[in-house]
Amino acid sequence: MKKQTNTLLYVFLLCHVLFFYTHYIQYQSIFLANNKININSCRRERLCIVPGIGKKTAQKIHIFRLQKGRFKTARDLEYILNKKTIGKVLPFFCFE
Repeated sequence: MKKQTNTLLYVFLLCHVLFFYTHYIQYQSIFLANNKININSCRRERLCIVPGIGKKTAQKIHIFRLQKGRFKTARDLEYILNKKTIGKVLPFFCFE
């Protein structure tokens, strides 16, 4: 029983390591060479890769774009995010 528990623990840990590694690689590939995400045209799934943006926030960004149009400046993000979060996510976005 103990050997089976240890094996399950190793498998569990390996799955978590692989999960986080693939997200790290995905994160690195998107933001290499100062590439920024265009907040006005990217999909919700891609928004979720940005640290500080989850599914709910990505949904709010999407709804904002549908209702009010494009984000013109970082100030438009204040409708959705607080100033601290805007400071974290702003380096990842462009407003083209």
